[in-house]
Amino acid sequence: MNYGGPKKDFRYQESQEFGSVWLSPLSVYAEANPRKWGGANVRQVLEIAVRRGMLPETVQPRDYGFRHAIVGTSGKGGQNNAGGPWVSVSRFPEGWQDTARHFRPLEVIFPESYEQAVCLLLHGLVVSVGRNGHAVPWARWIPDQRLHAYPDSYDIVRYDSEKTARSAWKGSFAIASMTLPDDWSRPAG
Repeated sequence: MNYGGPKKDFRYQESQEFGSVWLSPLSVYAEANPRKWGGANVRQVLEIAVRRGMLPETVQPRDYGFRHAIVGTSGKGGQNNAGGPWVSVSRFPEGWQDTARHFRPLEVIFPESYEQAVCLLLHGLVVSVGRNGHAVPWARWIPDQRLHAYPDSYDIVRYDSEKTARSAWKGSFAIASMTLPDDWSRPAG
């Protein structure tokens, strides 16, 4: 099914049934790099997410009932992620760990070759890579054009060439499963 993508302040019926939740990259990046400007390794950020979980994005509709959520970026934001001021971990909402624990990666696949990274895409997984100072979520392989499509924070799809991807796949990973709330009618726990 193609619904035309996510819509701000709207939740599709299927989203409630199957538990689609947008998570805040800033909720783990803020611990990996405590300053607004700097950088972090994608594996370092993954380790934080595995250890303590991630917070939902504030773009989520209110009917999810999350007690704790933060913006996804300290940049401009857009339709698919909220922007706002930098939020250090010390300024996260009190009790945030109670919500974050529901969203921890359980199974993570680390491809051992570029071809394995492409296979993960073909199996519907998103492959997270770090390249040129950015974390990039490859979401689709376009074989006839030899491109890796990824959504960016400016509400458009961008592409990495096969040449770029072949130099960037090392250190990549795909999250195969995550912890989830037991009751989706009350997902905040």
